[in-house]
Amino acid sequence: MKFPYPTELHKTQQWRRPALYAFISSAFVLLFTFGLYFEQDKHERVIYGLEVENRLDALSTKVAGLVERNIAILYGLRADIAANSGISQARFEHLAIALMSQGLHVRHIGLAPDLIIQMVYPMEGNTLAIGLNYLEHPKQNQSVIRAIETGKIIMEGPVQLIQGGEAFITRVPVTNLRTNELWGVISAVIDYRSLFHEAGIHNLPEGTQVAIRSIEIDQQQSGVQLGDQSIFHQASTKTEYIHLSIGKWQIGLHDDAQSYASRISFFIIVIGIGASILVGTTVFYGMIQQVHRDAAQRKVEHQAAFDNLTGLSNRYLFNQRLHNMIAEAKRFDKQLVLMIIDLDNFKKINESCGHEVGDELLKHVAITLRREFRGNDLIARLSADEFAAVIKDSTAAVQIELVAERLIESLSKPIKIGEHDLVSSASIGIAIFPDDGDNNISILQHADRAMIAAKKAGRNTIQFFNTNMRSEADLYVRIHHEILTGIPEEQFIMMYQPILDIKKNKFTKCEALVRWYHPQRGMVSPAEFIPVAESTGCIRQLGHWCLERVCKDFIHFKELGFELTISVNRSVVEFNSVEQAKRWLDMMTAYQVPTSHLVFEITESLFMETGSHQDACIELLKENGIRFAIDDFGTGYSALNYLRRQPVDYVKIDQSFIRDMAEIQQDRALVESLIQLSHILGIEVIAEGVEYQEHLSWLQTWQCDHAQGFLFEKALPPEEFVAFLRAHQSGFSEEDSSQ
Repeated sequence: MKFPYPTELHKTQQWRRPALYAFISSAFVLLFTFGLYFEQDKHERVIYGLEVENRLDALSTKVAGLVERNIAILYGLRADIAANSGISQARFEHLAIALMSQGLHVRHIGLAPDLIIQMVYPMEGNTLAIGLNYLEHPKQNQSVIRAIETGKIIMEGPVQLIQGGEAFITRVPVTNLRTNELWGVISAVIDYRSLFHEAGIHNLPEGTQVAIRSIEIDQQQSGVQLGDQSIFHQASTKTEYIHLSIGKWQIGLHDDAQSYASRISFFIIVIGIGASILVGTTVFYGMIQQVHRDAAQRKVEHQAAFDNLTGLSNRYLFNQRLHNMIAEAKRFDKQLVLMIIDLDNFKKINESCGHEVGDELLKHVAITLRREFRGNDLIARLSADEFAAVIKDSTAAVQIELVAERLIESLSKPIKIGEHDLVSSASIGIAIFPDDGDNNISILQHADRAMIAAKKAGRNTIQFFNTNMRSEADLYVRIHHEILTGIPEEQFIMMYQPILDIKKNKFTKCEALVRWYHPQRGMVSPAEFIPVAESTGCIRQLGHWCLERVCKDFIHFKELGFELTISVNRSVVEFNSVEQAKRWLDMMTAYQVPTSHLVFEITESLFMETGSHQDACIELLKENGIRFAIDDFGTGYSALNYLRRQPVDYVKIDQSFIRDMAEIQQDRALVESLIQLSHILGIEVIAEGVEYQEHLSWLQTWQCDHAQGFLFEKALPPEEFVAFLRAHQSGFSEEDSSQ
């Protein structure tokens, strides 16, 4: 029954109920708001710390990478001048243009033989630097003397330049390899503002302050490269060391933590009861967005440092961590063990079972590595089927070998992936710090050399880096410098071996083959110097010379009435950029050599392991008329699938199959099958190693397109090759083979 409230009492009761609800709602909203405010403030301070640490780590990594890339060009220039101390202005400008065209921050380079600046590139705006004697310049002689005494690259700055402006100045002393005397100093001026801008220093959130300073060997602070020194003395500043080959820097990052709490501010509190739902929704949405931003940031940072497939460190992060581990091992006189683990026959598994199965196998390998190594060991995936592991605090060789043998055993166990039963294996190369190398580059090279030795020893085995490999490494360095010296001294010559068009019975093609006449050692086999050139990178200089020599000889042959198609051997290492392909095309244009008269001979690995740069390079060359031939076909991967997909014009059947056709019926069947399959795919065939008339007769029967070998002639110098062409203008006959 409804209680009969008096009128005034009823009015009062109507006001009190909404007021009570309003009060309760307001109290609840206020309590929730205050609770959310304090909880959010706590959360934001945690996020603040993580954001600053992530930002600091990203900045230090970017700055380190940019600095090392900019000073790395000095090492190459120093090596060239050390081997060729009488560098000309034209040679210097050629090298400087090549080095400064790499998108770096080096603004000009100066050469100071006898410590007096004599060459600068570019000259425009830098003429005041010519003739500067470092020993007479009090502001610069200290760093020059320090560079000479230490033999290392010294960077100082920012300093005021004589020609105006401020920049970092990097100097490196050069010692003449022949006299072992000081040649002088190379200086490079680096635009520190653009370097720091690319590193992202100027893209930090509003209110963030950053400073960078150098740290001397005695841990005393030196000059400030960026920002204010006072940032390092603020309590909330977070710092991190940047380990560089030129020394150690420290980066400091300061942010006002209160700015994070102000994201919520007092807006939530003031809104009141009527906007409680809106406030709650807004706060919730804001928090979700923040979580999404944090997750996206973490994902980007993870992708930059870790392999997406296996979750292991990638090569970039591996190099950073290995550098730090080596520095720590040096500091505490500890030993590190580096293992390079390369899967055996992984490419065959990929080709036969598919990339999905290959990916699952790689994941299985990563899981095995995590299980076999300790938590404080470093594990990484360096490339498609190559992994690396660094073991800390391991002293006994027997212990190291036991770990490697256990790993070999684990990786050799059969596994089932989908419908495929797989048995994989691995070859492991081992190098030990500091015995086998005292820096990233040397210990990686030596471990990789040991891994290659394990492959050669039959795979599925272990090989330690040893004195024989060290001797081989020293030999590689010596041959590398001799190649660079031999190119300008014209120790290399180009020889030409004729190729018969079987259907026309005409010599319409030839292969260009480089030969090296060493002044002390005489004729050096290509099998000795080509692998060295590919390993050390000087194949680019040698390949440039070879292509230019072929262009000149093509014009010479054409003037004598012989317009041939010339095959030029190219290394996979040379297909590193589109700019390289453009330089080749520009050279052909300059010499007026039609691209249709050049064939690039490459190995199967270029098409089997192409990357974006290689794909773009091949595509550009094909678009401009260059044709491609697969050399030594049948000895490598020999996957007909890639012949269907890739722009191949010729295949050259390896001479080992041709040579044994008379004795081995299977070789005859294989050669005939390869010719037929290639023709089905629209690819012409060149048979190498044709030595007997019987070989040629078989090839004619099977409608092979071209033949090359000693039956016709060996490789000849240009003038002898011209004489051969004149003597065989009517073609080739059996009488020729009997002579």
